[in-house]
Amino acid sequence: MNKTDKEIIEILKAVFQLRRVRPMESDHNFKLWVIRSFFILSVFFIIQRIVFGLMGEEITAEYSALINTPIAFFFTFLFLHIN
Repeated sequence: MNKTDKEIIEILKAVFQLRRVRPMESDHNFKLWVIRSFFILSVFFIIQRIVFGLMGEEITAEYSALINTPIAFFFTFLFLHIN
């Protein structure tokens, strides 16, 4: 790994460490809270989509767009936080 990769890994460790974040204390804490919230939503929707697939339920285009929205927001906010 080069220097940039190590820096990105350190940022990701800081974002996903298990300490409690109070979003109203600072802008940095609010950014961390938003990233974590969208991550949790993304994981929830992915699990729900897997369950629907295993149950044989039809996944409509609207539901697929609903699932992809928090995932897109998560990666957008994570990218903005890294940069």
